[in-house]
Formats: sequence, structure tokens, C-alpha cells
Amino acid sequence: MTVIQKAFPVDSRRADVLRSSEIVKVIPEVSQVASGFLHIYSPIPEVAVTINENADPTVRSDMAAAFSRIVPDSLSGASFARASFVGREVVIPVSSGRLVLGTWQGLHIADERRGKGVSKRTGGESLVATLVGSGGGGAETFAYQAKTRGCHLVTSPVLSAAEKTTKKGSEGKDSTGFLLAFAQHTSCSMTINENADPDVRTDMETALNLIVPEAWNQEFFQHTYEGPDDMPAHVKSTLFGAGLLIPCRNGRPLFGTWQGIYLNEHRDAGGWGGGHNRKISVSRVPSPPSDSGMVSVQKSLTVSPPGRGCHVITPDVVAAVGDELSKVESGLLNVFIRHTSASLTVHPGSAESTKHLETALSSAVPDSWTYKHFKHTEEGPEDMPGHVKSSILGASLTVPVSEGKICLGKDEVAGPLEILLCEHRSAGGWGGGGERTVVITLVGKGV
Repeated sequence: MTVIQKAFPVDSRRADVLRSSEIVKVIPEVSQVASGFLHIYSPIPEVAVTINENADPTVRSDMAAAFSRIVPDSLSGASFARASFVGREVVIPVSSGRLVLGTWQGLHIADERRGKGVSKRTGGESLVATLVGSGGGGAETFAYQAKTRGCHLVTSPVLSAAEKTTKKGSEGKDSTGFLLAFAQHTSCSMTINENADPDVRTDMETALNLIVPEAWNQEFFQHTYEGPDDMPAHVKSTLFGAGLLIPCRNGRPLFGTWQGIYLNEHRDAGGWGGGHNRKISVSRVPSPPSDSGMVSVQKSLTVSPPGRGCHVITPDVVAAVGDELSKVESGLLNVFIRHTSASLTVHPGSAESTKHLETALSSAVPDSWTYKHFKHTEEGPEDMPGHVKSSILGASLTVPVSEGKICLGKDEVAGPLEILLCEHRSAGGWGGGGERTVVITLVGKGV
């Protein structure tokens, strides 16, 4: 395994979107990596990153307008919450020296400070880019034909593709590592959620249509020439994300009992000229050998949130891997929650800020939807909204590590960014009470 970490400059000369070739100019070492991934993280509290369309600029202006509706400025802490909803990190597969991005995909940089006296990004700010190259078998790409618009369980074909990458490589199964699944399109998405009741998938589609209604085409969207489902699909794609980084042990992903992988098709007729035929890239990133000079550790942690809401777990995570963390010169720390009604994010960690995020989540997905719109109601009014919120923020969170410390970022007013476990139910998940299990995976170059 190789790890290369460097600053990814953000300044007023850069566009709001970077295409694959422009990303590689900043990280030219991508061309030397046969298999792996590029992780890009924003330590700037009100700057988010996502993968979406690289062509029409109205997609980006429409995206900003949409998220201003999803998390309106009337809510306290709205700009921080929007950054958490959009996401502060992306992970892009690398195979044969190339970023595995679809034709229309690019890196969006969403600056939520606009309208607060900051009209352009200023010089001197940087994202953090971490390139991880492995001895794995490269990426396996398969096409999934979604029969209809909606949320589809694709755990089985993703794992089948992962097995093929294992056979390509020479290392065999590994004790720890990652599975990366990535959709190469801008009007579908991937998420982790319940693998049992199909009503959850039906309700997830219902929720997406309520959060991002097609009526916005008539109200304010400019990108409308591809049909009424297209621009809403771009927004939904960013809301859930294009890629998943999942920790593995003994060659298998460390899912919780009820977790599975969804491919969410957001269009009635699929993408530009392609129908519902969606390309998904799957790769495995094995842990490095113990004698390689690299640091690799994986641990489980049980957390008991005091109740529904967003709770700081940074000290718990650091304590779990403290000795090993101090030995990392540069690398990544992944935290993965094995539940479908809780999630993880990075956000300002003050009591006021975490309360604001919980308010934003409850405003975007109110409990009242349960009996008004949803079919999955047997676990109470918080449960199905909890599933939706879990997919908005996500089950997997990866942050950079440098010189023995995690690099989260800090806001001058709101304070430091923290790792939050967001509990979306008052009594926890199915039969589990308030306990939540997270898996922590640390990889990096040793000091």
C-alpha cells in the first residue's frame, strides 16, 4: 500500500467544478496507482464537496438553490447543516492510473459562505487529498439495469463484483481493508440502508420525492431541458452520494444485521441516452502487510447515545485507536456505523451547533410523514424518518490523518469540527435499545 497526502488548493481562480483531468493536475501521482482510491476532504466548515455534473453550470446554481430550500436560512446554523447534508468528503476509485469517473462526473465545491459577505473563495485555503494505492486486483465494473425509478437492493451483485477483484489480485483474502462501490452517473446514487422490509425502499423513494419535488422545475430550476425528473435527480444524487467506502474483515464487508447496499435510480428513463443501465465500479483495498512500514488497525466501539440527537464521539474514536494513531505520518481514519437509523457526519461540535443540525434533519424529514406518506410504520413514527436521515448523512465517514492527529477543521466562531454520531430514534434501533456499534479502520504511512 502507498499513501500520498497533499493540500488541494481552493481559491477564487478555480471553478465550482473540477473535471477528472483538472483533479489529476493537482494529484499527478494518480497515474502511478494501479488500484486504489482518491479521498478528498474539506476541513473548511462551510465548504462541502460532492460528485455531480461537470458540464452545464446551471446544475450547480440549481443545486445551491435546492439545498437552500432543503435547509433554509431561517434555521439557525443552516450553512453548516447544508455542508453536512451535501457532504464534506468524496471518495473516487482509481484503476490503471485513472480516476474512475463517469463521462459527466466532476468534483463540485459548494461554498455555503456565499451571502455572508464572502462572494468568492479566497486564496490560502485547501482541501485535503489522500491517495491510497493498494495491491488489490483493480476495479470491476458491472452494469445494473434498474427496472424502475426507485431504490434497489444491489448488495449481491456488488459483492459478486468484489469477489472478481479478489481473484484478479495475488494477495488472496485479507484480514482487514475496504470495499469501494461507486456509481458512475449523476442522476442515481448509492447508500446503505435496511436490507429486509421492501417497504423501506418504497418509502425512501417517497421521501426523496418529498424532499426534492419536481414542482421545483416550474418554480426556480434552470436546468430543465432533460425533463422534469432530471434536475431533481442531480440533487438527490448529491443528497445520498455516488460512492460508498465500507470496512471489511476476512474479505467481507462489516455490515450490521439489517444493512444492505442500495442503487437509487432517480430518473424515469435513466440518464442521458442510457436508460436505466447504470455502471457501478467495485474495488477492494486490502490492508498492508504488517512488515510494510504502514500502520493498519481495525477496532469496534460501542457507543450509547444519551438520546435522539447529534452527539460528539471524537474522543471515543481517538481513544480507541490512540496508540496506533500517534504512529501515522499521513493516512485515513474511517468510522462506520452498523445501523440503519443512525448516521455519522463531521460538524461543529458545540451543544448549540449539534442541536441546530438535529433541527435541520427533523425539518427536512419530519416524523409526521410516517403515517401520512410511509408504509413502513410498525416500528413507530421515528423509524422510517430515521432511515431517511441515515442515508442523508451516511453510515460511513472518512477523515484525513496527519502527523498522528485527525484533521477535522475548525470554524472561527462555531469552534472545532467534530465527529458526530446522529441518533435518529429516541430508543435506538430494533431491539438494541440505545447502544450503537461503530467500526474504526485506520490506515496510513508510519512515522
